[in-house]
Amino acid sequence: MSTFRYSNPLSAPGLLELNFQASVLFYELDSWESFSTNTTVTRKDANTVVMTTDHGDGRRIVRTYEFNGSKATVTVEASRADGGIVLVDLTNWFKDTAPNYTVNKDRSKYHIVPESAGYELDLAFEGADQHGYADEFSEASEDHPGQFRYQTARWQGKGAVTAKAVIEVATQQGAADLDGDGLPDQWEEEGVTIDGTVYDLPRWGARPDQKDLFLQLNWMKSEWETNNCIDAVTPVQLAECGRMDTTSFRPQRSTLMQLEQLFDEHGIKLHIDAGPLYSPDFRLDETEGGKTLDYKQFPFDSGDPLREYQAELGSRENIFRRGVIGGQMEDGDVQKASSGRGTLGGSTFYVAKLPQMTENDVRNTILHEFGHTLGLNHDGAETAESRAHRGRNYIPEYRSTMNYLYQFDRDYGFVYSTEGAQHGPRSEAEVKNAVPHCKNQQCFTGAFNIPADWPNLALRNPVLGKSAGVIGLPEDHAEEVEEDRSVRDLEIIAAESNNGKGGLSNDTDNASNTVAVGNPGNSIRMVVDNKGLDPEVFSLEVAWPKGSVTKRVATEGILHEKYKQPVDIALGTLDGYQKNTMPVTFTLRNSKKEIQENFTVDIPVIRVTKDEAKAVLADSQNHASDVVKEDLKANLEPLVRATPTPVPSTSRPAPTTAPTSVPTPKPSTPKPIPTRATQTPVPTPSDSNGSSTSPGLIVGIVLALGGVLAAAFGWWYNNGGSF
Repeated sequence: MSTFRYSNPLSAPGLLELNFQASVLFYELDSWESFSTNTTVTRKDANTVVMTTDHGDGRRIVRTYEFNGSKATVTVEASRADGGIVLVDLTNWFKDTAPNYTVNKDRSKYHIVPESAGYELDLAFEGADQHGYADEFSEASEDHPGQFRYQTARWQGKGAVTAKAVIEVATQQGAADLDGDGLPDQWEEEGVTIDGTVYDLPRWGARPDQKDLFLQLNWMKSEWETNNCIDAVTPVQLAECGRMDTTSFRPQRSTLMQLEQLFDEHGIKLHIDAGPLYSPDFRLDETEGGKTLDYKQFPFDSGDPLREYQAELGSRENIFRRGVIGGQMEDGDVQKASSGRGTLGGSTFYVAKLPQMTENDVRNTILHEFGHTLGLNHDGAETAESRAHRGRNYIPEYRSTMNYLYQFDRDYGFVYSTEGAQHGPRSEAEVKNAVPHCKNQQCFTGAFNIPADWPNLALRNPVLGKSAGVIGLPEDHAEEVEEDRSVRDLEIIAAESNNGKGGLSNDTDNASNTVAVGNPGNSIRMVVDNKGLDPEVFSLEVAWPKGSVTKRVATEGILHEKYKQPVDIALGTLDGYQKNTMPVTFTLRNSKKEIQENFTVDIPVIRVTKDEAKAVLADSQNHASDVVKEDLKANLEPLVRATPTPVPSTSRPAPTTAPTSVPTPKPSTPKPIPTRATQTPVPTPSDSNGSSTSPGLIVGIVLALGGVLAAAFGWWYNNGGSF
């Protein structure tokens, strides 16, 4: 059996694959010829292949394959010296069962037309004695209207038989794709309706003379949002929510704008549908991107998420690729977790936004996994060389985000390569001395010749036009690329270029986010991690409705134990706070005052009286998990133990509201009081001890001094007890 592959680079259908089989039977012998022995292969020229099978007993078979543009001719000459009967069968069939075709047959000539724009086939079995077509091989010797997949013919004679089949492929006008982006020109000029849904590509900015690429980007809600913690009311609900992941998987608008700009700089118009966040080319009622997925912990532990994400595209898969951003893919140590997964030459990818990843890490990983759907592997576009070195990676001169050496790199983490990379074999020592990134990673030392990424992107969607009957790349060509290096490994490899960079995450694994009004121990735990090789001192600015604080956080380089530091933020008693959730905003800066992270976390707030706290603690013993019990105990026991502050007895009634600070008035120049020339001076009264100072003035001075002393004591106290 032979496989014929045809592709017109200026048409949308992409690759057409046909299987072609020649079968020869010499009567009085037991079986059909296998051609596996006594066969030699010769080339008459670049377009002609001749296969000769000679058994040395008078039986001889010559198969000739000629290719000329869109035409393929197969000739089989079978002979036997004893003059016995010879049978030759030729069968052509479509490798894929979709799309459907209509067969128009005139004797031994077939005109085969797809249901919608694609490739037409003309097939002729010249001089055949018998011919037919069907969807089953065993039935194809006769005509079966409405079926198409197998077309077969038979020749029979004595002594010698010559069988000939001619296949010619033509691209229908409606399948033309002059810019080679996989979208038919007619779609880009007039739009298309698929399964009842209208896709207005020209209004979205697609054109037949520019390469267009469509990406639908979705992300998960946080675990906190998915469990409706915004509506949590009871202390148990609030305590449960305090342990839930509050990570926002939403990419920044700037990330999406940078993606579009990057592709635009290389002649490709990228159209991103990210829902209300960012969809500049679409009306909102046309978008399906954005925060549409519920949180799912470890989604790759069961099922096949990438196939599920593709199935959810529906008819959109004819136009869009799809990316999903969520949390850790599989159960296990987060430090050993991978950053994502993509389908090589497929249409879907996943980005795992882990706590230790910065926004730039997420941005680079989107580009990396997106690249897999565009046909790029970890050593670039597929070539004969790359097929011979499956799994090749860490190639120093291949400067692309597809290379693990550079995925998180400051200079090459957000690029596809623009130039080819070549080098001969080297020793490991030579590579380590020449390439800093290879000091902490064993790099590829063999010879390589890798083409540039950008000119070799496979823009055609593997299922483009499938619903409309347009041929696309067969699905079995799609191969999931599992990232076999952890985010931690990628960070270490890129650390030298990331000095001064830091990350910030909320540690809900080891500490609860839940707080309670009146609890002096209220706090939230964050983790600061250094992305560079060198030590770095960060400042963490934290603000919440009842206060703010700035923390100095010193870290070691990423290769040392203390590259990651926990930071507990004391939030105070939160007296008077009246809501069930409270926003806390974090800003992380490096020693150069450059912002590394900036985000807000909503945390649950328990508001109960002392008696209510007692009741909740008692009830939770039978109706809450051990973790929630501990969190409730930490938050509510201080309220139960608290004793009311005694109110001192005074001659005046106690104030009904808490005292508030009064701002010190700014000094102003008093206006002169008008006087009369005849005014008599008023004598200054004397006190009992003969002082001429006003008692009111003495009191004012004492109060002012008291304020200064109080302020000084507060400063002294907050700084650990010494000036």
